[in-house]
Amino acid sequence: MITKCKQSATKLFCFTILVMLIACDKEEIISTERLPEPAQEFIQKYFSNNNILQVKYEKDGREKRYNVLFNSGDRIEFYKNGEWKNIECIASEVPNEIIPQTINNFVQNNHPNKKIIKIEKEKRYIEIQLSNDIEIRFNKSYTFIWYDD
Repeated sequence: MITKCKQSATKLFCFTILVMLIACDKEEIISTERLPEPAQEFIQKYFSNNNILQVKYEKDGREKRYNVLFNSGDRIEFYKNGEWKNIECIASEVPNEIIPQTINNFVQNNHPNKKIIKIEKEKRYIEIQLSNDIEIRFNKSYTFIWYDD
């Protein structure tokens, strides 16, 4: 009886390990052409002066995304449908055309001469980071919520 319990426990343990291995993150370096069409168009429109260093497809559980790294150090993360999720500009600033006008106005009025170097869309808010490392959150209607620590 004890032997059967040990065998069952061993089988359960092996099955659990197998499931964990299958569910682990998957990363793959891909060509630019394998990016979704909206992502390719976005890069062409707003980042055409940048040279792409690497494109990575990532799968984390059910979430799939693409990460584009430019030679300058700038990065863009796209959802699986090609819509941008996160833009981080190391060498420059996030293009003004991408930033909602309400957020641009807030920054100009409250933080003149500061650049937006990062913008990230989350489910419930949008967060930006300024060139002086201040992070600011806005709701989905682009109304100021708070400064993030």
